[in-house]
Amino acid sequence: TSPDGLTWTKRVTEDYSGFLNGAAFGKETFVVVGHPFYGPGTVLQSDPFRQAPQISVSPSSLNFGDINTASSSDKSVTVGNTGDATLVLGAVTSPSSPFNKTADDCSSKSLAPGSNCSVTYRFSPSAEGTFSGNSNIPSNDPDKPQVTVTLTGKSIVPVDRPNLTPYQPSGWSDKLVISKTSGTNTDSTAFYSTDTLYLDWAVINNGKATASKPFVTHLYLDGILRKEWTTNSLDVNQRFDITDFLIGTLEAGQHLIEIAADFNDDINESDELDNVYDKTITVEEKPIDKPNLALHQPSGWSDGMVISKTKGAKTGSSVFSTTDTIYLNWSIINNGKVGVSKPFVTQLYVDGELKKEWTTDSLNVDQHVDVTDFSIGSLEEGEHLIEIAMDFNDDIDESDEDDNYYDGTIKVEKSLDGPDLTGEWVSLAQKCSGSGSKQKCKLTVSLNVKNVGNKDVTKSSTSEVYLESDDIEDTLMKRISVGKIKKGGSKTFKFTYSLPTGANAKGRYVVAVIDVDNAVEELDEQNNDIFYDEVP
Repeated sequence: TSPDGLTWTKRVTEDYSGFLNGAAFGKETFVVVGHPFYGPGTVLQSDPFRQAPQISVSPSSLNFGDINTASSSDKSVTVGNTGDATLVLGAVTSPSSPFNKTADDCSSKSLAPGSNCSVTYRFSPSAEGTFSGNSNIPSNDPDKPQVTVTLTGKSIVPVDRPNLTPYQPSGWSDKLVISKTSGTNTDSTAFYSTDTLYLDWAVINNGKATASKPFVTHLYLDGILRKEWTTNSLDVNQRFDITDFLIGTLEAGQHLIEIAADFNDDINESDELDNVYDKTITVEEKPIDKPNLALHQPSGWSDGMVISKTKGAKTGSSVFSTTDTIYLNWSIINNGKVGVSKPFVTQLYVDGELKKEWTTDSLNVDQHVDVTDFSIGSLEEGEHLIEIAMDFNDDIDESDEDDNYYDGTIKVEKSLDGPDLTGEWVSLAQKCSGSGSKQKCKLTVSLNVKNVGNKDVTKSSTSEVYLESDDIEDTLMKRISVGKIKKGGSKTFKFTYSLPTGANAKGRYVVAVIDVDNAVEELDEQNNDIFYDEVP
């Protein structure tokens, strides 16, 4: 209803007569309802209408604040189209110095409704003062054909200031060192609830002016103030250290340790954001010393469990036949931190079946118990699993319960035809006369060379006997021509060897190398080295 009494209704027709410059036209029709001069139903007005773009600039002003002379700062504005038609942007003008555009993806760009672009400006003053500038963003917005972005900033001459920050001196492992030993500047790698902990820290003034009045440094432990230190002054590049501060013992768990220099902001610094340094440590419960039983490889053995077809061998055989008698050596050590003071059981399994059980009454730290030449007997053709299970009944509380088991697999083949030379010691004795540098010693050796194969040895072979020497090579004591040996037969060779004057063989090993030249093709080439561990 108009002030002169005209009343009407508005009817919007939905048909469009076309497009012009991207804007769609329709019609609004106003129909008279009542008026002194117009009868009801009279069409009063019919005007076209169109959609329009609408520009938005955020923010419309940029304040760069205070920055040092000869430095720079960047800020950006976002230009968007919040209308319902395409927004066409013109060329964005550059502001006057010391402002300038550094990035512009808006100039001469068309923005669909809901899209945006950005312009980045830089403030880079070369002299002291307060500055302002403008940048215009033109567009086809019918209401705001040009938006002006105002730029302001202040340039100040930098003032030399101190700067206090945690510091890592030369030779220290960190700016904040936590150790369980006093007198060190290196972090400990493990912490237990029974350890007494010590702290080292250092703060340096790496600014350009002296901190000329007192400031406070706080130590926090898990967010609680533990200690406060006051430093009266600190020259440029001078540092303040605290070493071996007693923290004491801590409960198991994670702990946050923090150093905060100039906690009360007494010093006007060039950087107020580098005053704090922290680190987190994990404290564990002190482990209880326990024994630990594990397989052990004695000196001269090829493994902690040796499976051989030769009695007395310390090296495992590589070939087994159904006619071989198989022997087993095993060794168990207590490599824990306390002795085993009560009996425990070790079990031997062959193909999953219990073959033998041994009981050991006690075992000191680094002591080992050995079983040698246990006869498993002969096995059928095929693969066989040999297992050793230490402390089978869990009688011993160990530091590691996962290393009590060991196994090995051997393959037994049908017996092959052929000779097989090996040997065994009959006796070995040393007799000495005199003493010191005039001492004279003589070894009396008896060695049995035998053919354990199922065919005769039809050609001659050579065996050699060596004594362990301090030189690079062992000393050859005797070269023996063995000759032919029938299957199952053997020959015993005896000889004496005089050591150089002043020398003694006690404690040295002796080794016989059977068929040293490999003249005989044997069923097993792995049983030709026969060791005598220590000369008496």
